Amino acid sequence: MHKKNNYNTIEEVVRANVEKNFPISLEEFLVDKPEPYIDNLEETVALIDSFIQKGETITVVGDYDCDGISATTIMAAGLLIRGVRPRLRIPHRFSEGYGINEGIIDDIESGLLITVDNGIAAIEAIKKAKDKGLTVIITDHHLPKVDEMGQTVLPEADIILDPHLYPEKSEFEDYCGAGIAYRVARGLNPGKELRTLLVLASIATVADVMPLYGANRRILKEGLLAINERTPDTVLPGLAELLSQVRLENHIDEVDYGFTLAPLFNAPGRLHDDGSDMVVRLLTMGSTNPEIRQTAERVFNNNNKRKELVRLAMDDIKKNVDLTRKPIVVYHPGLGEGIVGLIAGRLCEEYNSPVIVLTDSADDSIIKGSARSIPEIHVKNVLDSIQENVYKYGGHAGAAGLSIEKTRLDVFSDAFRKACVRDFEKSGRKDEALPWSIKKDAEYDLEFDTAAAESIMEQQKLYAPYGEGNPKPVFHFVCDINPEEMMYMTNYTHIKFISGGVTFVGFNLAEKYRALGCPARFEVIGQLNESWFRGELSYQFQIDYLEVNGL
Repeated sequence: MHKKNNYNTIEEVVRANVEKNFPISLEEFLVDKPEPYIDNLEETVALIDSFIQKGETITVVGDYDCDGISATTIMAAGLLIRGVRPRLRIPHRFSEGYGINEGIIDDIESGLLITVDNGIAAIEAIKKAKDKGLTVIITDHHLPKVDEMGQTVLPEADIILDPHLYPEKSEFEDYCGAGIAYRVARGLNPGKELRTLLVLASIATVADVMPLYGANRRILKEGLLAINERTPDTVLPGLAELLSQVRLENHIDEVDYGFTLAPLFNAPGRLHDDGSDMVVRLLTMGSTNPEIRQTAERVFNNNNKRKELVRLAMDDIKKNVDLTRKPIVVYHPGLGEGIVGLIAGRLCEEYNSPVIVLTDSADDSIIKGSARSIPEIHVKNVLDSIQENVYKYGGHAGAAGLSIEKTRLDVFSDAFRKACVRDFEKSGRKDEALPWSIKKDAEYDLEFDTAAAESIMEQQKLYAPYGEGNPKPVFHFVCDINPEEMMYMTNYTHIKFISGGVTFVGFNLAEKYRALGCPARFEVIGQLNESWFRGELSYQFQIDYLEVNGL
């Protein structure tokens, strides 16, 4: 079933979302401050500058996801402009896990250590760095550790640059790791545009699902303008090669960031222990590097392999795992550690439930995994409340990484499910039905008119870019087609048809359409996007929901 929200215009849709999700009005949303004050940013820039002046070694330690890769590249480029070539280190996903660790510290002899997109929870590693005589700057956007009494525990760094730590001291707190690294690079290079780095920050902002208001909205808007200029001043050579590999040679938007570029950045690190190094190398290559095209091809091929592994894993889990008990905890020994987050995300969306997916690690006694959650449940708080059952964890409201002792799987699963219920009840909704027990209706905002597609798109653009906190308007449309004109794509997985001059595409909906009997008349709910091919613009309706409902 589906239901219509009480809106009559696109402006009403956007206003409702903005004022629900952000602490500002629609009018404030549309006007953002270029570079809001961040507590400790000036001190961070000054300390880095002092090491540049002294010519001492600087080491940057990042993370293996799109945000961490982008943040590492941005910080490295910001230093390189100042004449410093830093040492770069990405933790190895499978053998080392997330964030800086004591083994990495062992390899740093002296100088300044800067973390990007990690470090706020690395209590032991940072203590070892300080004991060793290193100067340490943490730049991060994750939440700090709390102890069993609920008290914040901070690493002993010289400077911590994390707006989430003391949000009342900063004008904006919701940057991703790359967004913070970009602000540091700007501080180190005043007066320089750094648009190639702005593009990376904009990609990471979408990839890490940051709320799109204030500084984040500005980063994304200006980053999209820059990447679409497609010049050496706006697009790094390695990124340009990736764009060619996926044939994003025309207009790029935030949808391309989320569905095409972010997965490319992530793919090698999901498949190989040190795979993310490949992406960092590509992004830091000059245009004359003879390996640049071959490296871009390897990244592209890794992503294709990742897609197939996820497809096979999802099929296997749905056939062999009981997904009716919610919140969902899945332990599947055969999964690669790098794809558990993707699977958790898909299950979370499909079953409207917090999900943890776990698999084996290099240590036979430890299983590792990822958590994804729904808006009603703060998964980091949940894990905080049961930390005695968790070996190691970190994350935020919607997602987390964790590892547990294999022998405690059943105990952990029970504790996690109970803690999710407690977290929901703490929000004051104790008498409401648990969100994962409710079958959600497909909701839409407005009726779609194919004849007005151009006008609708122009209205949408007034409030773009869209994303976290400002989702695109959702439309409803009744389709009348000749079933023989239905086109199938990718081994009969996806569907595509044209109605009223608009192309309708339904990814992974071919099976659903056939199960309905290949009807000539049916309803769809989805979003309107621009589609560019060889410089030509058309409109594409992306179907998220397809049903007959007695038509």
